[in-house]
Amino acid sequence: MLTRLTRSRALRRSLVAALVLALPRIAAALPSPGAPLVVPLATVPELTNTLTLRVQLTCEPAIICGWAGFGVPYDQTQISTLTGTGSAYIDDAGDAVRLSSDVGGTADLLHFTGSNVTYTGIPTLPPVKTTSITVDATNAPAASVPSMNLSTPPQGLLGSYTLAFAGMSMGMVGVTDNVTVGTISVPATPISVAGTLVELGDADADSRPEFLFQNLHGTLTSTSSFSGGYGTTIHSTITATFDVNLRGESLQAVPEPGTALLLAGGLAALGVVSRRR
Repeated sequence: MLTRLTRSRALRRSLVAALVLALPRIAAALPSPGAPLVVPLATVPELTNTLTLRVQLTCEPAIICGWAGFGVPYDQTQISTLTGTGSAYIDDAGDAVRLSSDVGGTADLLHFTGSNVTYTGIPTLPPVKTTSITVDATNAPAASVPSMNLSTPPQGLLGSYTLAFAGMSMGMVGVTDNVTVGTISVPATPISVAGTLVELGDADADSRPEFLFQNLHGTLTSTSSFSGGYGTTIHSTITATFDVNLRGESLQAVPEPGTALLLAGGLAALGVVSRRR
């Protein structure tokens, strides 16, 4: 009987020791509430996702241009509907956000495709219709958000934070069905992109918070000149303004704020039990 009791106590001590040794590894395996989050993003169909595309053309010298039927400047704006994807790297501890899936700002960048548009009334040309429109980012600079303090759903008040990405390089290409005007495009160039990061909470209760990048907007502009024939020069200005809303859910499950405390308490309690045994 004494031998059985001794064995039982020895087994309990072994189990307690194993748990004490395992808990730090379990705690380390869990992401802390302040660990960076990677959030795959996609455009929100029910919200605004547009590319406002303005084409301006002028011709000189005026005398020859007037004779050729291009005496009046051309200015027309069309709106394309965008759909697209991207990612966000949200670093709560570092108070920074990137529109990529990595801290280097190189992976899973913003990419959009647009619905086709048609430009009519261009002097000497039939209607020019795009056959494809794409808008792409080629980098993802960080937006500093000193006030960021993300909630861990469902605790606390959900916040929103102003974002300003300086030097985000973006370009737009619209391929057309016209031989003379083969593309309507803006080469990739650094611009300022602004918007708002909104915490949406954890509606499906899977510990993976959701976010909305609201009203992300920026403007791309390109100017060029080319020969219009008969000694004329055509000056072109392309202005592309995008306004999009992107939503996504974190890939990482975020532990409740009390998880670390519970683990610490468990360690302490097991230590006490071990000593008592």
